Formats: sequence, C-alpha cells, structure tokens
Amino acid sequence: MVRASVGAVGVLWVVVMGACAGEAPVPSGAVQSVAIVVAPLTLDGVTNASWRLTVANGSDELVWTRDVDADRFGDGAGSLSFVGPCDADDPNNSVTVELLELYRGAAAVVPTGEYVNPGPLSQRVACVANADVAVRFEVTIARAAEQGFFDIALDLDDLFCSAKLDCQQALLFDAGGVRRPTFVLGFACTADLTADATVLYLDDLVIDCDGAAEDATVDPSAGPGLLTAGGGVSQDATDPLVFSAAVYTGDEQLTSGGQGAGKVYWNVAVGIVADRGANCHLRTHGTAAAEVFTANATPALTSYPVIAWDVALTDGGGQLLCANHPVGGGDGVSVGYTPLTAPRTFAHSSAGSAGVPQAMLIPAYFYPDWWNGTYSWTPMLTGAPTGSVAIMNPNSGPDAAVNPDYEVALADAQAAGLTVIGYVWTDYGARAAALVDADIDAYYAFYPDLDGIFFDGTPSADDAPLQAWYAARVAHARAQAVTVLTVLNPGTLTAESWYGVADVLTVFEDDAAAYVGSADLPGWTASYPAGGFAHLIHDAASADLASLVALGEARNAALMYVTDDTYLPDYNPWDTLPSYLAAESALLGGR
Repeated sequence: MVRASVGAVGVLWVVVMGACAGEAPVPSGAVQSVAIVVAPLTLDGVTNASWRLTVANGSDELVWTRDVDADRFGDGAGSLSFVGPCDADDPNNSVTVELLELYRGAAAVVPTGEYVNPGPLSQRVACVANADVAVRFEVTIARAAEQGFFDIALDLDDLFCSAKLDCQQALLFDAGGVRRPTFVLGFACTADLTADATVLYLDDLVIDCDGAAEDATVDPSAGPGLLTAGGGVSQDATDPLVFSAAVYTGDEQLTSGGQGAGKVYWNVAVGIVADRGANCHLRTHGTAAAEVFTANATPALTSYPVIAWDVALTDGGGQLLCANHPVGGGDGVSVGYTPLTAPRTFAHSSAGSAGVPQAMLIPAYFYPDWWNGTYSWTPMLTGAPTGSVAIMNPNSGPDAAVNPDYEVALADAQAAGLTVIGYVWTDYGARAAALVDADIDAYYAFYPDLDGIFFDGTPSADDAPLQAWYAARVAHARAQAVTVLTVLNPGTLTAESWYGVADVLTVFEDDAAAYVGSADLPGWTASYPAGGFAHLIHDAASADLASLVALGEARNAALMYVTDDTYLPDYNPWDTLPSYLAAESALLGGR
C-alpha cells in the first residue's frame, strides 16, 4: 500500500506517506512554502516511485509543478522530501499529488498493467502567511499480485485479493427442481496470519433489467446457505428475476510460498430466470482491509481501492450471457478509488467464519408428555444452545390427524428459541412423490407454525434425476411458508453434487466409534460453509464428549448431536435425550 500524508510548514507543507512510515519531520521553511515528504513504500519489491507535485492558487492558476523521484529526493527506498511555494494572496490553494511510475530494483519500471493508478489526488487548503496549515492524503495502491487463488488477484497493501463473476455451470435449483445456469460472484482475500483481521466489505447485489418493474436485490449478509424471498432476496414476487440465491462465506488456513496465509472468502450464487428481462446487469461494490472499518466506511481522507461489479447477465433478447469475468479483465469487474474527501460506506462486512459447531440438531423421537412433571422435552427446551433445531416425529411422519400434545410441544419449543421441523420418510427416492408431498401438506395443515421438514432416507450417490426429485420435494416444502428449513439425511458423506439441494445435509449418522474412525469426513464439505452440514452421533460415552465435539468442529459441522443413547436393543438411539445434554450444550453453544 502507498499512503500519502500532508502536514504544515511555514505556510503549507505536504506529506505523501507509505503504509508503515512514522510521523514525518516538520522541515523549517520560509513563509508561503510547501514542504512535501514522501515516506517509504511498503509494496513488496517496489523500491522507488516517481511523483508529480502541483500547487495552484485559488483561481486555479499554476503556482508550480514538478516531477520528482523518491530515489533522488529521499533515502533511496521510496521516500522523499521537497519544499516549494504556495500563494497566500489568493489563498484557497490546491495541492495535487499524482503517481507517475513505480520501480522495482535499480531502474526497472513496474508495468502499468500490474497496478491500478488512482490518478491525480487533490485537496483545497488555505495558504496563510505566517501560519501552519495541514492537509493529509492517504492512498492505497491496488497492484496485481504475483500469486492468486483464482483468475486475477490484486495486492492491496499486505492483502492478496481475487474477484470475479462467472456463469459456467448449472448450480442452483429452480422451482421445478432443475439445476439451471448460475452466476457466481467470487471474492476472496488472504493476508499474513499475524494480521489482526482480514475483512471483506460488500454492498447488496442489484439485478437490473430493462422493462422490469422492480430491481431484484440479494443481501450477501443473509447467508450462509440458500436464501429465500424476504430472507435475503427482495424482488417482485409476481414476476421474479431471481429463481434462487445462496451465500458461501468462510475462511481457511493455507500455505503460500512456504508462509502461512489465512484466506477469507465471500461468494454469492444467483440464479437468473431465463428470458425474463433484456439487458440485465448485476451491480455491486466491495473492498477488503486488514482492519475493521468503523461503520463499514473507508478511512477519511483516504483514496482507497474499490472493486466494482457491473456485468451484463442477459442480452437484448433476454438470453443469458454465460462467461468468465475476472477483475481487471475489461468486461465488467474493475478497480477504482474513493475520492479523498468522500469515504465510501459499504452495506455489509464479513471476516469469514470459523465453521465451528454452535448448535444441535436433535432427533426428538420421543413423546412430548407436557402434562407430566418429568416432561420429556424439558431438558431440550431449557438446555439446548441458541440456534438448535429439533425434529418432531409424531408417527414416522405427521400421523393421520393433528395431535394436541405436539401442538403444545411445538409452541413450547419455539418459545424456547428452538427451530422445529417435521420428520418425513422418503425411502431413498423410491417412495411416491405424491405421498412425500402429502406428508409435507399434512404437517403444515396440522401445525401451521412448523419451521421446516427433515427428509430422512435420502441417497448419497451422484444421481441427477434423484437430485431433481428431491429438489422438487424441497421446493414443495418451501412453498408452505415464507421461511422453511429443509434438511436431507443420507447419514453418510454424499457426492458433492448434492450440496444445495436442501439447506442442510446430514452427512453422518452412526455410533461414536465409526465417527472417530471415519476417513471420509470432512472431504469436500470442508470447502463449504459449516452451516450446511450436520453430524448425528450415538453410543457416545460421557468421557468422549469433548473430543467428539472438537472433532465435529474440525470436520466443519455447524449442527451436531452427540448422545449416549444406544442403537441396541431397540434399534432407536434417538428416543431419549443424552444424560450429558447440559455439558454438550456448553461445549457447542459456548464456542
């Protein structure tokens, strides 16, 4: 990063600072003079810079201008000092600093294609006789990195960032359960692990089409996971532009060039309805920093890089335009700079996510005897961590009629902050679709406030027709209410193509010994947000609880359930709560 700072000497002095420079000394100068100090640059490999310094009076008449090199007027490492006059007779002077060239080594010019020049940076300042006046510039130079994670990367100070928009594969499901071409906004940055923070900033994604009554907006902070109408996607419900959207956030630890680097990513997938609108564009802005911005605003008096996405999604006839749009590629993803006097505030920020288990997915396959002094659901209602999900199962499904006891239990659980979903058996896709849909309908007819559906007995192999079948069942469930949580339970690691069919995949259901010995997990799930995965573990001794929870954390499951209930002799390890539920809740919810 190149930072520029301006201070006062005599009448006026200017400091153009590097990222890590200390306070520049105030030179002694005559009245009506300008002292310009450029501190060392911190961009890796950059040893010198050429600047154009210009002062004009209040009538915009040139007082002086000069091109100066840091190696001639400084210490040979990018810093410089220069003193010149200003005009106190027409005192509303402008001071302009313009980067002309960067150098590496003795004389090798850094090609202009390797960085984005912010252009001339100017501020007005009063040139007052016999008085000190301070003005300050801060500049961050966005430079092409020598390594990246995908497509083209940018070097922002000590951050290596990558940004793009792609449309290359069918990813998200439409309302009919068919995967359709999907636009994916990719944004990732990495910094040295010793950095205090790596924070990404994004605005809402806006999809604007000719003739559309209303723009569609996607809130990237509403994830991770699939978004819903009113839950991250805002658009005209009678004529939607977006058929589905999903957010993927997280971080990972990796090695780059033999050194540790922590990568934070924030990716947003958006499915656009084909033939819906002509000349549709996706627009948003983002940036990154190795610090937390106050109120998500870039620092004052700073020219800071901003990545702009303005990509055509459809042509004039409404046909999708599927292509790869890397940052700096000249086709919709570009880098600009904030004006010095106008900090930019972003709507959202993300520092990734640790992906640790924080809540329970509880198979509550036991009767809610609420009238009993030893009400079986009480430990769950009072002890499960915030964000936990309970699966109600009246009779291997909704049963033939509403059960008043489950009405009470549902209300109690929701009042306690639990999400409650209903159990539906699918027989690995062999059960008739009409019967599965009928169970879903019955649940919402009997219990209108239900929060979602748990689909048990789901396949795991890569099978597009079966995935479409399940996507249609999920779509049927989501049509029942504004917010519907959907969970598939194959009980084992699936093919990666199952990701996105529902909100959550239960990729493990077995005993503790099998969990410890599993060679499959986390597998491909490590590349996705932890909120999309659940692990169910039974036959677990109390002494092993802490290590099992830690293993779930390492294996990227945000929903876990560990119990000492046993599979034998009744072949049902989910008919009682664990004896150590309070300790388990503390381990999960306390993380």
